[in-house]
Amino acid sequence: MNIKLICPIRGPLNINEKSKDGLSFTEERQRIELVRFLLTKGYTKELFEFEYNIKFGSSKKYLRADLIIWENESKQNINIVCEVKRDSKHKIDAYDYQLEPAIKLTNSKYGIYFDNADNYLIYSNNKYSLNKLPTYGFEFNAKSISINDLRTITNIDYIYNKLDQLTHNNGISKEKRYEGIFQILLSKYYDEKYNESNLKFLINNNTFSEFKKLYDQSLKYYNINSQIKLKKEIVLPENIVIAIIAFLEEYSFIKSDMGIIQSFFMKFGAIFLKKDLAQYYTPIPIVKFISSLLKVTNSDRIIDPAGGSADFLVGILEKYKNSKIKNLIKENLHYWDISEDALKVAFINMVLHGDGRTNIEQLDSIEKWNYKNEQFDFVITNPPFGSKTKWEKDPKIMKHYELASEKENQQLGILFLERSINLLKANGILVIILPSGYLNNSSLKYIREFCINYRIVADISLPEGSFKGAETGVKTDILIIKKQKIKDDYRIFVSAPQKLGFDFKSKKLPSIYKRDIKTGKYILDEYNKEILDSDLENVISEFKKFAYDSNLTEFEQENINIKYNFLLKSELVNDPMLTLKPELYLNSYRNHMTEIGKNTVSLRELKDSGYCDIEIQKNETIKLVEGKMYSYIDISEAKKGDYSLDNKLHHWEIKNIGRASQAAETNDIFLSYLLGSKDKFFLMLEKNTDNIVVTNGMYRIIISDEIVRLSFYNFLFTNSFSLQFNALSTGHIQTNISLNKVWEFRFKLLEKDEISKVKEMIEIHKKYKQIYSTILD
Repeated sequence: MNIKLICPIRGPLNINEKSKDGLSFTEERQRIELVRFLLTKGYTKELFEFEYNIKFGSSKKYLRADLIIWENESKQNINIVCEVKRDSKHKIDAYDYQLEPAIKLTNSKYGIYFDNADNYLIYSNNKYSLNKLPTYGFEFNAKSISINDLRTITNIDYIYNKLDQLTHNNGISKEKRYEGIFQILLSKYYDEKYNESNLKFLINNNTFSEFKKLYDQSLKYYNINSQIKLKKEIVLPENIVIAIIAFLEEYSFIKSDMGIIQSFFMKFGAIFLKKDLAQYYTPIPIVKFISSLLKVTNSDRIIDPAGGSADFLVGILEKYKNSKIKNLIKENLHYWDISEDALKVAFINMVLHGDGRTNIEQLDSIEKWNYKNEQFDFVITNPPFGSKTKWEKDPKIMKHYELASEKENQQLGILFLERSINLLKANGILVIILPSGYLNNSSLKYIREFCINYRIVADISLPEGSFKGAETGVKTDILIIKKQKIKDDYRIFVSAPQKLGFDFKSKKLPSIYKRDIKTGKYILDEYNKEILDSDLENVISEFKKFAYDSNLTEFEQENINIKYNFLLKSELVNDPMLTLKPELYLNSYRNHMTEIGKNTVSLRELKDSGYCDIEIQKNETIKLVEGKMYSYIDISEAKKGDYSLDNKLHHWEIKNIGRASQAAETNDIFLSYLLGSKDKFFLMLEKNTDNIVVTNGMYRIIISDEIVRLSFYNFLFTNSFSLQFNALSTGHIQTNISLNKVWEFRFKLLEKDEISKVKEMIEIHKKYKQIYSTILD
């Protein structure tokens, strides 16, 4: 099986699972990583030679080097000989039997062992960190080591496990071990940040004393004890500190990707802070997505008033970490949270992303209703929301909130929406994560009435469960508002990405990467990295074009040839419920409804015209007969036209199930009202239904006319039904289709020959059920 890799010297390579030269796919990938590193050190392409045969004296045997670097273009003398392995399992043998003999036979100045984890440099028979390899043209130790000499981290799990291993089994408690590791990490970050051209976090003759100086400087710089109490003396023994420095010195944490560092933060921070960090988790693809939309200048002030782990502020840091204005942006980041624990989590997170001096304040943003109002250019926040997160302090505070007048004990998520708007300067930008129900539930129309007073820039609908890692399966939207009042009509950007680059149906939210459909192999980018399977990159491009067309200078713009979805403000205002639901305004949905419009009907139109009798029921209580056995059809017993009668229960057992309350008759159609269960529907085929009870989690649809009934039933199997269900369903805790919306489904009345085919399908289904029943009997 061939897999394509990109080498910056040899170009595209079709690599077999096991290639002819003996290098596996993984080893070739590691070799390319080494090539990239050597290029950054100034070794030019002309000096590289792959699969170089080294002759053993006068014999015909050869020792093959994975890679050599010539001293100059005359190619007379070898400067570096390299041995590459897929992992560190055989690193001792690799040195003893391959690298060391190769160095001696070629008389090369340097040797490199590389597995992208336990790498090292050989010089004068001594081992050094790989970052000690001099830049081309310089002698060993001829110039200072800078941050440019350091490599980014690609395998954070290995780093974490190695640190744990180095501090293990020394009679030190886990708590002390992790405090000691944090002392080292704090010093490492300070060194990368303030000694970037002349690093001190290195192995030398004064390693430990240099480290103690770094640590003292980092304590003062970060004012660490204002957030987390750390000892002034070094916790770990000198030999362990030196071992950790020797391991970490070749890597840069600041240069490494945000996702890599957050993965480390979630593991390390949980033990160091003795906290479960799941509640603070924000998926990195969503954080990066939001920061990619915003165009921040060096004078813009940014705040998260419900800061949590500070991931959104970290996202801004990450975006501008290589920018000339990075230090100015850091000074303008502000963080508020009511929780002391959250402040500690945020502080660690900010340190691990190269900051730690953000304006962090512990306060109740809602209680301090007028604190620093109208002082910020951007508010980015994911506030607490839901029925359980309500204002329970002084009720007098609520008189300062327009949205609080609508309801006592108002939800915090709603209050944070208003508080965030008040924090903004005129023309400031709010990016807020909100439950979808805030934007489309009819009972919460007053929230949209508040929002429409300002310019709604965008509504981006996220799949249900996107924040499951933070222990909430609530369906959410990213709402973007500009604090600007506009009388004229304008476009509102909408999108509903389905793929986010991670599995939001799994609690651990693992990354999902693009695969080749035919082979199942991962598709790699030009750096041979797996590519996240995500719609967000397309949404970013669409939004940039929208921002360009709308002249929204606070956002990244790009004049490219791409279409995007939008609705007009006038469309929203003309909707009696002000329903803000992106799926309703996607071009795919609009085009579909236009295409089917003339040839379709709705149940409401048929009923109102007197064409036939139609009823849609829910929660109709069945009259149970004492001593009788019933077949109970729960949601789990129904799927795409089928149902099971195997769940036999006594009348008193049925009584104890609160959701088991609907009677059924032959030809009734039952349809789940939950978005996540929209494929749960069936037509009741049984002639005797007296002993059947159906869950009240389904609508019972009774249609007198056979053609209408079978046409509607057939519609439930179609993509049109799925599209309409997605667009018309509302809510956030359990996104569902309301009874009124079921009346609005548009479907085609089938012709005679089409009805015959539906009948044939039903008869086949009946025979199957009869055979199944006979087998059971």
